[in-house]
Amino acid sequence: MCFHSLREQLGALHALAKFKNDDWARDQALRMIAALDRLLLPEDQWRPQVAVWDPTRTRRYQEEGCTEVFWGWSNSLQGSEGRLIEPLLWIYQLTGDELALEMADRFARFHLEFSTRPSGDFYGGENLAGHNHSYMGTLRGLLYYGQVLGKPEYVDAVAKTYRKAIPRIVKHSGFTTHDLHRDHGGDTASAADVAQMALWLGIHHGHSECLDDVQRLVLSRLLPSQITETPPLKPKQADRTPSTMVLPDKHFAFVDYPEDVEQLIIGALGGIYGRAHGGKLCVTDVTSTVLSVLVDVYQHIVVENDQEVRINFHLDYENDLLRLNCVRKDKAHLSIDAKSNKPLLVRVPGWAPEDSVQLSVDGQTVPLVWEGKYLRVPKQSSAARVELIYDLPIEKVREKAGGSEFEITWRGDEIVGICPNTDFFPFFPTSPDR
Repeated sequence: MCFHSLREQLGALHALAKFKNDDWARDQALRMIAALDRLLLPEDQWRPQVAVWDPTRTRRYQEEGCTEVFWGWSNSLQGSEGRLIEPLLWIYQLTGDELALEMADRFARFHLEFSTRPSGDFYGGENLAGHNHSYMGTLRGLLYYGQVLGKPEYVDAVAKTYRKAIPRIVKHSGFTTHDLHRDHGGDTASAADVAQMALWLGIHHGHSECLDDVQRLVLSRLLPSQITETPPLKPKQADRTPSTMVLPDKHFAFVDYPEDVEQLIIGALGGIYGRAHGGKLCVTDVTSTVLSVLVDVYQHIVVENDQEVRINFHLDYENDLLRLNCVRKDKAHLSIDAKSNKPLLVRVPGWAPEDSVQLSVDGQTVPLVWEGKYLRVPKQSSAARVELIYDLPIEKVREKAGGSEFEITWRGDEIVGICPNTDFFPFFPTSPDR
């Protein structure tokens, strides 16, 4: 029994129920929530026990004759229920189940106080501690809760935390650790969580400056973490004796790698990696988190409403309304082939020098009409070719990670070189001048 993975279990059931119309998965999700409700400790014990669950009441604990709750149960605050807020709300939105909403509400109210501070500081003060992905998952849950239920105090708390605490945890390059109290052991899932929060803050809550962070994290960490090659991998043997026994009967499960694992992991995103900027590994919950965030980013590259079409990111994209193509050399060239005459709003990155921005329609330069961070493209009577050009500043930045100092070369919001580099499946090319 691993409470840490409740998020993944409930999320999988939700996906089957929503996208596959699977009645079994829907029923199992509701049964799971009812079972979890029976395991909840009284709320006044959550802080003293540093847990919300009572594992001694689970069938597994009783059938195995356990007398102790072992570390493998992962029964800690944030590590289970904080990151569970989001999928509980998914189930509520899909089924209308009041118990799912009630449980999400209890966890959200608790973590608004426990996991955020009015100042936006990290909840642990100066001493970072805890599982990074769970902390970020808790913040995601609080933001989503405020978003779904129209509770601005939750959105504001996460926005303040985003501005003040998160830059201490996730570096500009996107490097962040699996454990908050360490400076090594990279974790792409937490960087993806930050991109997700930035996307919601930018799209739904008026913090359009956060969209720069989304594209930077996608270009500098999430996409570079994709596995395109792998060393030879041998199936793991299940006949060795584990060093830690989780259950009194000494049962401990090991799963053999499938024979074709080398082919299966090609294309996987993210993972837990040993080097600050290299050494890619496929880790299932991390890979699924990164993939789901990239899907959400992709779905918001272009957003349409009744009045206009809004382009939020400069990434290749095509739908029935338009086709985007972004080429980066000495300058950034964003080409927009509009397929309708609907007005366009195009976001310009906040770091792009404003005096370098040029906009043309069908080859003719047009005046820049700014609406916040966006440029309004004059309405055309028919489909048009729109082109946006701006400079890509080159900047060398020193950043410490994993006990080393790196010189990172940025071209706009993309890393184009790093020194020193690793020769073990690096994320980035070595700086050309080294």
